Amino acid sequence: MKKLTTAFLAAAAMTLGFAARGAVYHFDTSGAPKLAAWTDTKLRPVVEQWYPRICSLLQEPGFKPPEEVKFCYREDRQMRGIPAWTMGNAIWLNRQWFEGNLEGEAIGCVVHEMVHVAQAYRRGRHPSPSWVQEGIADYVRWFLYEPYTLGARPNFRDQRTRYDNSYRTTAHFLNYVELKYGGGNTPIYRRLNAAARNAAYTDEFWKVATGKDVAALDAEWKQAFARPPRERRQPPKPKISETSKPQKPETSKP
Repeated sequence: MKKLTTAFLAAAAMTLGFAARGAVYHFDTSGAPKLAAWTDTKLRPVVEQWYPRICSLLQEPGFKPPEEVKFCYREDRQMRGIPAWTMGNAIWLNRQWFEGNLEGEAIGCVVHEMVHVAQAYRRGRHPSPSWVQEGIADYVRWFLYEPYTLGARPNFRDQRTRYDNSYRTTAHFLNYVELKYGGGNTPIYRRLNAAARNAAYTDEFWKVATGKDVAALDAEWKQAFARPPRERRQPPKPKISETSKPQKPETSKP
């Protein structure tokens, strides 16, 4: 009986559940016991603070985000090498990846996934483009949660860089559009998210939101951050000393 009780308590310790700010959170660390302390002391406070904030950032009349969020660690082979993914209100975390990124992108990755929970996009015959969904998630992460890291600057010298490259690149594009054309009562990213959530996104969105079509915005964004080509520096001309200057030949007087 004592062994059973000890085993039960150990298993219970691997599942952390708590309620905060109108939501309930569950952390299953049974598959990652080494991450239990980090999850409780480092990840939990961010989740408690940022999930409600994310829900507020993406609020929409008549929409109620999930009030319960589950986190569970799985093996790398089960995750197929992907750091994390979200299904409904459940976030699956790659144990090996997190163990190697506790001082790097681990918490920011979870913030990204919590955005997906709050987005709660509809799945139907005409789902919204994935680059919109991932771009908004990375916008919240890189420009609202951890802007100081400067982790989302694309390579503008790459001719393949486009607004719809998804993730960090799209996040950078959204930030540019928001700063230049936003400022109204409802941020552009929130309106974009609402359109995507209701499977109503089309490229016409940008024309309505900014007065410009998305192709023009894409070109303008890239132009704003393009670096001028480096000028080829000419080697300095060698200095000619007085002694090295050619001397005029002396002429003898008759």
